[in-house]
Amino acid sequence: MTSQKDFEMQPRYTSRCTSSNFRRFIIVAILGAFIILITVHGTDKCRDLFSSTTNIENAPENTIQARNQGFIARHTPTKEQNDKVLPTTAKQQLIEVSKLNDSKEPIDWKLPIATTQHVSKLPESKEQNGNGLKVNTNDSKKPNETTNWIEAFRELARDLREDDYFCPNKVERGQLKFDCNTSPFVVQKPCLVYSFGINNQWSFDDAMANIGCDVFSFDPSMGYTGEHVRPSGVHFYPIGLGSKSMDDFTPRMDNYVKKNPGKKWKIRTLGDLVKELNHSKRPIDMLKIDVESYEWEIIPNILQSGLVPRIKQMNMEFQIFEDTPPERIPHFLNVYKAMTKAGFKQFYCMPSVTLNKNDLKNKRLISECSYVNVNYAFRK
Repeated sequence: MTSQKDFEMQPRYTSRCTSSNFRRFIIVAILGAFIILITVHGTDKCRDLFSSTTNIENAPENTIQARNQGFIARHTPTKEQNDKVLPTTAKQQLIEVSKLNDSKEPIDWKLPIATTQHVSKLPESKEQNGNGLKVNTNDSKKPNETTNWIEAFRELARDLREDDYFCPNKVERGQLKFDCNTSPFVVQKPCLVYSFGINNQWSFDDAMANIGCDVFSFDPSMGYTGEHVRPSGVHFYPIGLGSKSMDDFTPRMDNYVKKNPGKKWKIRTLGDLVKELNHSKRPIDMLKIDVESYEWEIIPNILQSGLVPRIKQMNMEFQIFEDTPPERIPHFLNVYKAMTKAGFKQFYCMPSVTLNKNDLKNKRLISECSYVNVNYAFRK
């Protein structure tokens, strides 16, 4: 049994230990608060640097909130950056091209789709489509506002290089075809996929079928005379996509047409195909278009068809070839602007661009791009 004297002679470890820990706790707390303050402040600064929202329509003012909602700003290039893309010496070679654009003489060139009456010029006013979505196919510029084709080419290339939607979960479905597997754009069973332009490359189509989607693939250039179903469940039709439906379309000659020369194609608009396949009560979860530059005349038809709110995601290959008449390129730029204004926001793109300042005929653009539709609002 411990006596009173023994108890008083015991060292007071508890008292000294508590006092020491308290001082340490205060020091650690102050340092921790200081580190947290620096971290939060630095994070905001970094996000402000890489994710400015000043040029994004309807984007939140708060940078972090904008990033979380998927907005990434397009950065307007400076004059110095523009000059690096196209030196002044090259600009001086455009005088004759500008004169050609200003000329009122008709241009002897046939559009990829047989009839030009429906797509030769984008309408100048907003049109109300069947689902209540107003589509301004002119954006903020009139078609003749950009008359210099090389400026239009450069602007289109810049737009394709910069995404304007942040998708945190991109899933590759076949080669260079991406699915934004993030709410509200998740593609899951039951889902409907339309794929135009196959060339016997089935990786995308089979991948979408393997996740449970109903996949309908179309290509009139492969030599098939009838429809068939692949082992993966993909439904194939030897039909092309066009700005007007017809059964005797004559395609321009290219490497694909050379395989079956002289053959007339059956082509349909997207709206007519949806009706013929009895899909009028279903959304199109994924639309893939790879049609060798025909897309520039097909996109306006889709925008004006009332189908925009039905399309959840889209994979598109844009192309401009060496023999493309340069005076058509400003029209292509306006088509692209109209598409993005209608709601299709780019979350992935891999453009390949060629423009030789010493030979302005040496131009080429091939770009595999993926989009979500922020105006997707399908209702049965």
